Amino acid sequence: MSQAIIFDWIGTLVDRDNGPYSWSKEVLDTLLTQYKLGLVSKRSDPEKGRKELEESGLSEYFNSIVIARQKTIIEFTKCMNQLSVSPAGTHVVGDRTIREIRIGNQIGCTTYWIQRGEHSHELPNRKTGEPNYRINSVKDLLDIL
Repeated sequence: MSQAIIFDWIGTLVDRDNGPYSWSKEVLDTLLTQYKLGLVSKRSDPEKGRKELEESGLSEYFNSIVIARQKTIIEFTKCMNQLSVSPAGTHVVGDRTIREIRIGNQIGCTTYWIQRGEHSHELPNRKTGEPNYRINSVKDLLDIL
């Protein structure tokens, strides 16, 4: 049974240069009624990242927020522990196959790769594994979940 969704931040819910995508709040509003929501973000300055998240108006949607200098299995496990969910009940959504998709696959989550944007050239490979779903934006989740 699906219980939680862990999102990446930049390239997934937010355009690096323009702030939240126009559909991000609508998607989070809808999904929040059915899932616990988490965020795992890699930032060189975690405090600055947390401030940007709060200023975006999206922080209120998340039951768990993990902002770290690196994205590893540890950060995703910490987020799932804070949400009290298992990998089998967790969806991981991100635009980086080398980060979100690889880690989500390694720990047994259902993965959703946003295959457009600045990292669309990072195709799935033997190291990352194939995502369970290829989507164009988080808005596509509303048709899948």
